[in-house]
Amino acid sequence: MKRLWIVALLLALLTACAAPADGTADQRAEEPSKTDQTPPAEETETVEQANAGAYHVPVDWSQLAQEQEALEPVGEQWYDPLPEDLQPSDDYGPLMPYAGQRLYDDWPSQTGCLYGLMTMDGVAVTAPTYSSIERPSYNVPEALPLILLRRGEPGEDDYSVKGFYAVAALDGSWCTDFQYLAWVYAPDGVLLYDQETVSWMSLEGEILSRWTASDLGISQEAFDEMVDLKIYGAGWVGECYGDQLCVEADDEADRFVCYDLNTGVRTTMTLKELWAQETQPPYLEPESVVPDAMRLRDTWLGDTAPGLLEHTEYGETAKTITYYREDGTPLSELTKLAPRWYDRVSVVGGMIEVLELQTASYYDLETMQCRFRTSLHYLPE
Repeated sequence: MKRLWIVALLLALLTACAAPADGTADQRAEEPSKTDQTPPAEETETVEQANAGAYHVPVDWSQLAQEQEALEPVGEQWYDPLPEDLQPSDDYGPLMPYAGQRLYDDWPSQTGCLYGLMTMDGVAVTAPTYSSIERPSYNVPEALPLILLRRGEPGEDDYSVKGFYAVAALDGSWCTDFQYLAWVYAPDGVLLYDQETVSWMSLEGEILSRWTASDLGISQEAFDEMVDLKIYGAGWVGECYGDQLCVEADDEADRFVCYDLNTGVRTTMTLKELWAQETQPPYLEPESVVPDAMRLRDTWLGDTAPGLLEHTEYGETAKTITYYREDGTPLSELTKLAPRWYDRVSVVGGMIEVLELQTASYYDLETMQCRFRTSLHYLPE
């Protein structure tokens, strides 16, 4: 069972590995008419899997009517066909993710989908070729204006995979190559790890500093261990606390060696002293107006953006999930959805993401008007 779980988890990354697109930003088509909601007919986009065989990612929106007649496609494409990679442009405005290809209908993947990028008003700008798309938004008032795009490639054996990150501007005006293995927060930016260095990137994409293991005063073996910890999101080492990067830790001795990102000075601290370096106060969620409801935060805009309330009631043979706006207004349109293993309802970019088996829909949080809907092209075995 454990062996199957590992295989399923690795496939989620591997199927997002695609060959770089040949297009450039100069090839951007004219901005589509905002009144034309007709999907392109019989057009598909194929993503060839680099180093791991071919994997086809269709973006034929006309298939949606055949899969679920009750749901019509909504939204437009910036390019036809959609490129596999983000084509930097100053014309998009803020971008957000959309689910565009379902890989699984079973645990362990959170949603089982590959993602693409679209504008905030529902115009797709890339094909769904990314295993994850996120913004740095933990314990900060607003999410940072950066996009972290992730893809995978095969590892050294059948049960290992390397996921690589690219970093892009929130508005898609610039984007790096897929060269980073992990990332953590840093003052006014992020720290990005590759196999040999850790780089401090500003919110504008500028590399402020770059350090090797020797620069940090640790061995290459210790640096490799630090990178591995950050890939899995574990441990004190490799995390940034204020301006201090923790490079060595001994929990039992309460000893933490930190590297000052600004001065390069190494300092030994206790755990209490390490925590004291944090200057950002923790975000405190407002009290829910619906008893026993869980708040669904906006995973794209951050903690302070409007979210939803989710209340679960368990019966003898089934459970009912009721969704509310934060003022307590129930959303009956969502309550009728039967629970599934994956996250059916999320708040993303000021929209409500609703995942069906074959479709992904994005509704305006205030009006419940559908802004974007596309087929997930799921082919069960």
